[in-house]
Amino acid sequence: MSLSGETIVAGSHAEEQEEAPAAKKATRDDEPIRVRARDGEEVTMSREVARLAGHLKDLMDDASSEDGVYPVPIVTASTLRALVRMPEMLGALGVPGVHRMEQHQNKSFEELRYEGYAGNPLSPSSDEHSLLQLMEHVEGALFLDAPMLLEHNQSVIASWVNGKNADELRALLGAGSDFDGAELKAALAESAFLPEGYEAPQQLGVASSTAPLAPLRQPSLSGVPATTDARESALEMVDVATLCELKGVNRFWRALSRHALCSRLCRGRGQPAPTHLEEITDLDVELLIEAGRPGDAALAGRMLPGLARLHGYGFVVDVAKVRAANLGVQEANHFGGGLFGGFDAFGAPNPFDGGLFGGFANAPPPPPFGFADVPLPPPSLLRGTAKAALHSCISGDGEAPLKLTIAAVACAGSGVAFGIPVQHMREDTLPVLDLCNKGLRGPAVMLISYLIPAMGALTSVDLSDNNLTDYGDDMTGVKELAAALGVNGALTEVNLDGFALPVKKLKGTDPVEMLDLSWKILGVASSVVIASLISVNGALTVTNLLGNQLDAESAKMLAEVAKQKGISLCGIQRDQTTADFSKQNLKPPDAILLASDLTQAVVTGGLTSINLSGNHLTNYGTDMTGVKELAAALGVNGALTVTNLLGNQLDAESAKMLAEVAKQKGISLCGIQRDQTTADFHNKRIQPPDAILLASDLSQAVVTGALTSLDLSNNSLCGVNAYGGTYTAEGITAIADALRVNGGLTSIDLSRNHLCGIWNDISFHNQQGTYTAEGITAIANAIRVNGALTSVDLSENHLTNRGRDMTGIKELAAALVVNGALTALNLSFNSLRDEGVNAVCEAIKSNKEIKLASLNFEDNGIGPVGAKSVAAMVAVTGGLTVANLLRNQLDAESAKMLAEVAKQKGISLCGIQREQTTADFSKQNLKPPDAILLASDLSQAVVTGALTELNLSHNALCGVIYRGGTYTAEGITAIADALRVNGGLTVTNLLGNRLNKKSAKMLAEVAKQKGISLCGIRRDQTTADFSKQNLKPPDAILLASDLSQAVVTGALTQLDLSGNHLCGINEYGQGTYTAEGITAIADALRVNGGLTSLDLSKTALCGVVQHPSGRVSGTYTAEGITAIADALRVNGALTKME
Repeated sequence: MSLSGETIVAGSHAEEQEEAPAAKKATRDDEPIRVRARDGEEVTMSREVARLAGHLKDLMDDASSEDGVYPVPIVTASTLRALVRMPEMLGALGVPGVHRMEQHQNKSFEELRYEGYAGNPLSPSSDEHSLLQLMEHVEGALFLDAPMLLEHNQSVIASWVNGKNADELRALLGAGSDFDGAELKAALAESAFLPEGYEAPQQLGVASSTAPLAPLRQPSLSGVPATTDARESALEMVDVATLCELKGVNRFWRALSRHALCSRLCRGRGQPAPTHLEEITDLDVELLIEAGRPGDAALAGRMLPGLARLHGYGFVVDVAKVRAANLGVQEANHFGGGLFGGFDAFGAPNPFDGGLFGGFANAPPPPPFGFADVPLPPPSLLRGTAKAALHSCISGDGEAPLKLTIAAVACAGSGVAFGIPVQHMREDTLPVLDLCNKGLRGPAVMLISYLIPAMGALTSVDLSDNNLTDYGDDMTGVKELAAALGVNGALTEVNLDGFALPVKKLKGTDPVEMLDLSWKILGVASSVVIASLISVNGALTVTNLLGNQLDAESAKMLAEVAKQKGISLCGIQRDQTTADFSKQNLKPPDAILLASDLTQAVVTGGLTSINLSGNHLTNYGTDMTGVKELAAALGVNGALTVTNLLGNQLDAESAKMLAEVAKQKGISLCGIQRDQTTADFHNKRIQPPDAILLASDLSQAVVTGALTSLDLSNNSLCGVNAYGGTYTAEGITAIADALRVNGGLTSIDLSRNHLCGIWNDISFHNQQGTYTAEGITAIANAIRVNGALTSVDLSENHLTNRGRDMTGIKELAAALVVNGALTALNLSFNSLRDEGVNAVCEAIKSNKEIKLASLNFEDNGIGPVGAKSVAAMVAVTGGLTVANLLRNQLDAESAKMLAEVAKQKGISLCGIQREQTTADFSKQNLKPPDAILLASDLSQAVVTGALTELNLSHNALCGVIYRGGTYTAEGITAIADALRVNGGLTVTNLLGNRLNKKSAKMLAEVAKQKGISLCGIRRDQTTADFSKQNLKPPDAILLASDLSQAVVTGALTQLDLSGNHLCGINEYGQGTYTAEGITAIADALRVNGGLTSLDLSKTALCGVVQHPSGRVSGTYTAEGITAIADALRVNGALTKME
C-alpha cells in the first residue's frame, strides 16, 4: 500500500511478457543503481530490487538520475540495505526468481507460507539491532512504498514485543518512566478503547498534592517515527494485550498505544480514529475477548454514550436493540418441562422442573423422561424467547458464537437477565454479589466474569452451590472468572465451593507469605481461581491446598503455577527438614501437589524426610497418576533421604517404578532412617506392592546398612489375609531377592503372612486358599546364600497345607543343609507333622556348620514318630539350647523320651530362654505331655535358673478340658516333682487346670515347703482379684496354700473371690457340693495376719443359688459358712467381709 492509500497490484504474467523487451531496452535492468540516503550515504541495488519500492520505481520510470544516483532524503541507509536483502528473504520463503518478486510484494508472509513457500522471514540483521531502528525502517518502508519490507519489519517488531509486560517493554525500548505509582497503575488498568486524549474524570480539576513529573521529551525521528501513520504502522502486528501493557511504559507510549488501540478497536468503516469517548460508535469486541479483556465490553456499555455497534466473529450487534430486549423471561420449547422448557436458563438439561432454576442438583441429572437419546444442544446463554430476542439484535450469517452473545449482554443488557443483575453489575452499584445456589453453569459464569471488571465497588462474590464447571467438563467459565478476579482491585473474597477465598491475599495485593487453605472442600472451580491469582503473587511462598476436592487436571494446573513461582502447595516451610502427612486420607490430586513441592529445591531443599504412609494416594488402587508424579519428583529431588509410601494401595508397576527411582537416588521408601537398627512393621496391612518398596530399601546398603532387625509379621505380603485375597509371590520374591544382597540384617520376622497361599477364615475353623510353595521357596533360596541372617521367624504360614504338601518345607530344609549362619529358627504353627519335622531335623543333622541355638516346633502336629526325629537331632546338635515342642500330639512316653535327652543336653523343650525371668503359658490348652516337657525345663537350673515367675493357669495339664477328657496326674505330678528341685521360682499360677483335690494337695504341700505361690500372687502384691474365674474346690486348696504362707501373701490386704464355684456349685445350681476347698481357705484365714478385706459373695457357700428368675435351687448345708465363721472367731486382721 502506498502513502496515498492505493494498493499496488503486480501485473499478470502475460503483461510482463509484452512489456519486458521495451523495459529492458529503456532501463537496462542489468545495470545497478545507487540510492542516496538522508545522511548522504549511497546504497547500491539492482533495478529489480528497486522496483519492490513504489517510490523508487516511480523515480526510475519518471525521472533520470543525477549521475546515476536517486535521492531519498527521508530514508536512512539502514532501511535501504534492508530493502536490498529482500531477495534473500524471499529466497528463504522459497519464492522462485528475483524477477518474479513484484507479483508477490503485496502478499503477506503468512499468505506466502499458505501458498506453499517454506520457511520464515530472516531474522533482523545487524542493522536492526534495536527496536527503535526497526520502527525507523517502518517509516522508511512507508515512504518508499515497499509493502514487503514494511510487513517484514512489522512482523519482527511484533515477535520482539508480543507477550511482554510493561517492565519488560520499558527495558526493551530503553525508555524511562514519567509515571508516579498511581498513574502507572491506572495506565495498566484502563480500558483498551480509551482514545489518545482521554483524561480520567477523577483527575480533571483536581490539584495534585505534588507537582507532576515532567513528561519525557518525545524521541526524534532517529528514535521513534515522527508521523502518526508511521507510529501506528510500526505497531500494526503487535497484539492488543501487548499494546495495553505498552501503555505502562511512559506517557508518550501510553498516548501512542491509545491511538493504535482506538484505531484498531473503535474506527468505523471509512471513519478516522475517534479522539473522544463520545465519538466512539463501534467497538471490536472480538479483539478484546481474544486479548483476554472481555470486561472492557461491560465498561464500554457504561462509558461510551454513543456506542451503537459491537463487531466480532463476522457479526454485528445493535447495542440499542440489546438495551431494549427482554432477556429475563423464556418460554417453554418442544422439550417441555416448565418455565425453561426442559432446560435451565443457562442451556443445561433441567428434568427436575423445580421453579425458576429447576431444583438444580449437585449430581449429574438424568436425561428428560422419554428423550434419553435426544442430543443436548450446544452451550448457550439462554433459550426460548429470550434467546430469540437477543439474536434479533445480531446480524450475520448463522448463529453468533457464545462469546459474542455474552459480551453483548454484558455491554447492554438491561435489568436482571437469567437471575443475574446485569445492569446493576455494569453500573457498579453492588458491593456484594450473592448468586449462591442459582443453578449457574458455564455460560452464566462467563457473563458474570465479563461484568466483574466493571465493578469497582464490589468486595464479595458468592457463587457457591452452583455447577460452575458442568461437573468438571467445562472450565471456560471459571477460567474467565479467574481472569476477571485478577483485574478487579476491590474484591476481597469469592466463594465458589462453600469457602470464601481471600482474593487479595491470593494475588498479593494484601501480601502474606503463608496461606492455609487445606481441607476447605475446595473444588475444581476454586483451584482455577487460585492458580490464576497466585500466578501474579510476589509475596506468597507457602500455601496448603491438601485435602480438598481437586481433580488431577486442576492439581497439575496449580503445580505448574507453583513451580513457576517457587510456592509450596502443601504447607512445607522452606527451612523444614521433616514432614509427616501420614494417615490424612490424601488422594491422587494431593500426590500431584506434593510432587510439585518435592521438585522445587527452593521449596523443599531442606527437607530430608517425608511420611506419606497410610493415605489413599492411588484412590484405593484405581488411579496411579499421583504416584507417577511423585516418582518423577523423587527423581529430581536432591535432598530427600527418607520417604514412607507404605499403605497407599499401589499396584506392582508403580511400586517398581518408585523402587527404581529410589535405588538411583539412595532413598528409603518405607520410612527407615539411615542410622536405624530396628524396624517394626508388625500388623501394618502391608501388601505385595509395599513389599516391593521394602525390598528396595533392603537392597540398598546406604539406606538400611545399619538395620539389623526387621519385623514384618502379621501382614499380607502375598496378597491374602483372613478375609481372602489374591495370592501373588511378587512382593515376597522381591524381599527374598533383597535378602540375597543385604549384609546387615540379622533378624527377620515373616510370621503370619500366608506365604503359601493358605489362610484360616476369621472364625479359625475353615481353611481357605490354594497351596503354593512359590513364596517359601523364594525365602528358602535367599537363606541358602545369606550369610548375615541369624534369626528367621516363619511361624503361622501354613507351610505344608496341614501336612498335605511338603514341597515348601523340603525347600526350606534343603536351604538349612547349607546355611551356616542361622542361630534361631521359628517354624511353629505350620502343621509340619512328622514328615516335615523329620525333613528339617535331618537337614540340621547333616549340616556340620549349623549354629542353631533356638528351634521352635510348637503346634506342628508332631507325634511320637516325629519326636524321635527331634530327639535324634537334639542329641547331635551341640549348639542348641532352646527348643519348643509344646502343643504337639505327643504322648507321655515320647514326652519323657524328649525330656530325658533334654536333661542330658541342658536344653529347654518349652522355648524358655536361659536369661528369662518370667514365662506365661496361660490359656494355651497345654496337656499332660506338655506338663512333662515343662517339668523337664523346671528341673534344670541351667535352663530355668533365672526364672522366678511362671503362669500355667487355665490349661488342661491333667487331661480334662471343658467338654471332657480323661484325668491323669502324670503331668501335674512331674511339675510338682520339678518344683521340689527348682531353686528359682517364687510365683507360679496353676489355677483353672481342673485338678482333683489330691493333685491340689500335692502341689500345696510342695509350695509350702518351697515358699512358692500357686496362684500367681507376687510377694509385694497388696490386692488380688480372682472374681468370676470359674475357680473350683481344688483351686481353693491352691489359694489356701498361698494364704497360709506369710512369705507368699504377707503383703496382701484385699482378696476378691466372688462369683466362683469354691464349693463345687455353679451359678445355675449345677455340680456336687463339697466344703473341702472353702474349709481349706478358712483354715488359712486362721493363720493369715495380713488380709483385711475378703469377698466371698456369690460362691454358693451353703449349696443353694438363686436364679435370675427368682427360683432357688440346691440343698442347703451350713458346712462351708460354719468353717468361715470359725475362722472369723480367731482372725484378728479382717475388717471387711462379703
